[in-house]
Amino acid sequence: MFVIIACHTRTSYGDALISPSGHTNLWSPADNPLTFIQLDLSVERLTRVSKYLWFAKSLSPPQPLSTIVSLSREITLDENIGLHLVWADRRHILLKPFPRYLLDSRFWSAYIVCNDTCSHTCTGGRINAETDAQAESTCPRVALYKDALGFLFSYLTLIRFESDFAIAQEHSLLPPDLTWEAWRSISQQCLQSSAMHPQNMNARYHLGALRLSRLNKIYALRYGDILRGYRGQYKYTMEIFQENLAPISAATIYIALVLTAMQVGLATESLAGNEAFQNASYGFTVFAILGPLVMVLYVYFVGALEVLSTHAFAVFRARPRSAFI
Repeated sequence: MFVIIACHTRTSYGDALISPSGHTNLWSPADNPLTFIQLDLSVERLTRVSKYLWFAKSLSPPQPLSTIVSLSREITLDENIGLHLVWADRRHILLKPFPRYLLDSRFWSAYIVCNDTCSHTCTGGRINAETDAQAESTCPRVALYKDALGFLFSYLTLIRFESDFAIAQEHSLLPPDLTWEAWRSISQQCLQSSAMHPQNMNARYHLGALRLSRLNKIYALRYGDILRGYRGQYKYTMEIFQENLAPISAATIYIALVLTAMQVGLATESLAGNEAFQNASYGFTVFAILGPLVMVLYVYFVGALEVLSTHAFAVFRARPRSAFI
């Protein structure tokens, strides 16, 4: 019998481990297991922007852990399901450890698979695409089932060989008492099951690993959140200047080269009397004066906004609040 013993932070379903309000109201998952599982497995924030996720998709297909390690990449644990199978940068991939409760078939039956009162079924074959949206609105377990099955599928792609299993155990991605024989048996059962169909999984897991930098851009453009993006982009305010001023400096050097070339062109007889070239030179000169200035001011504005928002958030969190366990 599996017993949930951890404590969890109460947040919205879309932010399993990040409290948008800043409050730390702790509660025992045993009080409400279904809510805990929804918080632990929901990728609602990614589902919200699913039609833009192609932009964040990694160029390579899902790779096993042995391949990731052989490419000198580092595995970093993160309990936030929204960051599972996400490249934090070129060297670090974030993975959520496989929860023990997903290894218990009784737990699936009790809390994840749809019960007999549902008008559809999650147990055998596919979920009908025509009634998928209606089913999710009437039964909260449909979305949960697709999230759980997609997460399980992601681990089937990560752990394909015994060497992958050893790497997973070394990095505490799997329960320590799980054996390779047991995992192989689970994998075979899943792959032979008709339920293991892409239509039964959340669309996020069809794309494999995602890139965090592009997820941040998607959220910045879609919701106008230039400071936080999908995940807080900047740990320190100085990072804003380090990341943005370098490209501006490179662009300024290129602009200087173009202006020099234009100046040489205007000194020649063939271009000195060319009205179109003179108009282009005039327009680019104005851009060269105002462009870098506007971009630098924008970076400083973002930096100031980050400082003010961080201070406001700190003041808000300092307000009296209670915690329950």
